[in-house]
Amino acid sequence: MNNLAAAIYMTAEGVPFMQAGEEFLRSKVKADGGLDENSYASPDSVNSLKWSNLEDEQYQNVYQYYKGLIAFRKAHPVLRLDNAEDVKAHVTPVEDLDDNVVAFAITGDVDGETADGMYVIFNANNEKKEVTLPEGNWNVCINDTLAGKDTIETISGTAEVAPVSALILVKGDGNGSTAVVSAGTLPAWMAYVFTILVAVVIGACSVWSQKKAGKAGRK
Repeated sequence: MNNLAAAIYMTAEGVPFMQAGEEFLRSKVKADGGLDENSYASPDSVNSLKWSNLEDEQYQNVYQYYKGLIAFRKAHPVLRLDNAEDVKAHVTPVEDLDDNVVAFAITGDVDGETADGMYVIFNANNEKKEVTLPEGNWNVCINDTLAGKDTIETISGTAEVAPVSALILVKGDGNGSTAVVSAGTLPAWMAYVFTILVAVVIGACSVWSQKKAGKAGRK
């Protein structure tokens, strides 16, 4: 349920908002073992973030899912439209779905967008649901257990959406990756200049450190 809720706002247009600790199922537990629903006057023992929870597999899994959602959102500018006109032009609700199933078709023709299109499905039912997909092959980047900008699998025809989960699909290059030149492929002149710059910075830091140490000694 937590992952589904996060997937809904992480793929929504506008500015997403999340609460501290939400990414690892933060709960505010009182000394008697009960949950504090209004902790404004409670001590740090209740309100502090329990980072040790990440040592538990279920909390770690949710944490990784959130990281994947954030990476996916950052990779796709079409999810970050900032005015109503663009949203109307690029986002279309899907009609005639089962109860408690919501889907959106999103176009990909936005500056910087790597996907040709996107299909976002949310299933709030306690049983799996099937949704008919538009024509073509679709890359699954987010499902009930995994989230990220890389392709998990490629499907077509119909999509099976697990209970209480999101299924996010992209058409075309869905990973949002940008070509990066590795160190081994840098032109020789660029590598030389980079080496000189690093040497200058290191040398400057060393001189500054020695001067500071000298001043401290004179004092």
